[in-house]
Amino acid sequence: MAQGQDNKEQDHIQGALLDDRDYLRGIVERVLQQVLESEAAKQLGAQPYQRTSGRVGHRNGHYSRKDACREVGAFYTPRPCWSVSNGFIQQLSA
Repeated sequence: MAQGQDNKEQDHIQGALLDDRDYLRGIVERVLQQVLESEAAKQLGAQPYQRTSGRVGHRNGHYSRKDACREVGAFYTPRPCWSVSNGFIQQLSA
């Protein structure tokens, strides 16, 4: 009996959180940031502050970009920038 009540409470809490635009915006921002950082690490051949022989450039900080999603509205995401060995600076435009 207690198990069914716990599941019902969890469903209620999850439903309330998913209806909260600020909560969803935070999730979308964090996931997008992780994806962008992962793509930058893949392009550079190393994680931030990692020294490897396969590294092909270095990071040049972040720039902020406004994004929008129908369910959560507008939000700003820091986008990583980096330079590769030939001096070309790249920015992710995703």
